[in-house]
Amino acid sequence: MTQKLVLDENVICNAILLKDKHGNHDETSSKFIFLIYKVCHKIVCDKFLWKRYKKRIKGRIKRGDITIIRRIREILSNPKKCIRKKKDAKPLPDPIERDFRSTFDKGNEEDLMIARVAAENNVYALITDDAPFHDWINNVLHSRYDFSGLTPAEALEYAGLKLLQKDKNA
Repeated sequence: MTQKLVLDENVICNAILLKDKHGNHDETSSKFIFLIYKVCHKIVCDKFLWKRYKKRIKGRIKRGDITIIRRIREILSNPKKCIRKKKDAKPLPDPIERDFRSTFDKGNEEDLMIARVAAENNVYALITDDAPFHDWINNVLHSRYDFSGLTPAEALEYAGLKLLQKDKNA
């Protein structure tokens, strides 16, 4: 079954650099990108997030894994893999926006904008390697918008299980 997902830009950065959030060699995010490429899951992004993805890819071209960069570009340029909204997502209800701002520093406004994309587009999950953001999604947004915050490892496990089920049913 196709699932719509929103990727925090840190997942793309980690995939390109083959690193985890601590800078250690880790292929979890890149394996997840390959799974998105292989199966029918879709990435959802708005105008803001599209620009962030492009900036992150461009900033890592010389240091990153070229195969992963190609796969990410192919996903983002394929309408069957990427639902690209023309406008930025609308703000969340005031109490949720206030909760976010009281929980995080002003420097995290980008995460709030990413959460807006997920909330507005009825996605299955927002994939992030940011533990506090992951927890906030699951504690605050999950019950209202019915999507989860997943780490790349959790998303990879979920996508891998679905792929195995698909193979068994074929």
